[in-house]
Amino acid sequence: MTKISVIIQSRWSDIVNMRRSVSCFLKQTHKEKELILMIDQIFTDSLYQDWLNNVFGSKSHENIRVFSNLNSKFAHNNVSSMRNFGAKQARGEYILFMDDDEDIHADYLTKTMEYRRKLKKTLWKDFVLTPTLMYRHTGEIQNQGFSYFNYRLSRPIGCVLGQREYARIQMYSWNSLFAPAYIFQENPMDERFDFIYEDLAYTQYLHSINYPIIVTKHIKIYHMERDKTKLDHAWVGNIYQAYRKSKHRILFIRKFATWRQLFQFYILWFLGQPLRLTLKVMLYRAPNKLSIIKNIWKWTIDGLRG
Repeated sequence: MTKISVIIQSRWSDIVNMRRSVSCFLKQTHKEKELILMIDQIFTDSLYQDWLNNVFGSKSHENIRVFSNLNSKFAHNNVSSMRNFGAKQARGEYILFMDDDEDIHADYLTKTMEYRRKLKKTLWKDFVLTPTLMYRHTGEIQNQGFSYFNYRLSRPIGCVLGQREYARIQMYSWNSLFAPAYIFQENPMDERFDFIYEDLAYTQYLHSINYPIIVTKHIKIYHMERDKTKLDHAWVGNIYQAYRKSKHRILFIRKFATWRQLFQFYILWFLGQPLRLTLKVMLYRAPNKLSIIKNIWKWTIDGLRG
């Protein structure tokens, strides 16, 4: 049976999500599997042991490995760096990247592997498979990836499968990515991108080097996200998020845009996103409004300076 490595990155303090992630892994009907937990900000041996006891209790599992900045050296202590490190540790033939606030049924790995084999007979090449992202267990579809990035509007354009079984997309938001391990190991994530845009940038990169990104409605994953404000949903919920969204937007444009697209972006809609985000901050109730707006514009202006 084919071995699958499941890689999940999380904060050490988020015990609730981590217990769910471990539980989802343990209940999988696919037998040949391993779980790699990438945890940041664990500072002492005693704190690390307390964390392990909180997540696993008194049980130990041979097919679960935990890495943190206590026992590992990441090039950068960010999402992309930690996932690259996790991919290098993988012993499976396939890798599944998951976020820590996602939930899956017990047959998820089995169904994913079966559908991949079926689709491989159609595509005749290796590809990256992504699920339909559901909002919690409400039956509401939250995301089916993005067909392309519109440089005039400065935003990705969402894909809607409708009656289609699957579709090729250029980007996927959330790291529920499944592919042969070598794809992720030989093509690491760009570690300049931290949380916000890092998944869009990575899938766009894989698309650009001719690995198809496939989204299907037959595989579903459930996003058990915390309750969010309207600003949270726009990824400008706090000062750091506002800064990163503006920063990574510019990095994304620079990395992937053609000269024609750069012209469209800078001439037609360069100021569109910061103006839109500034308006949202002004309309919604949020602490530190002026600081958030300052950070939205800081990287917008820095982007012009190069």
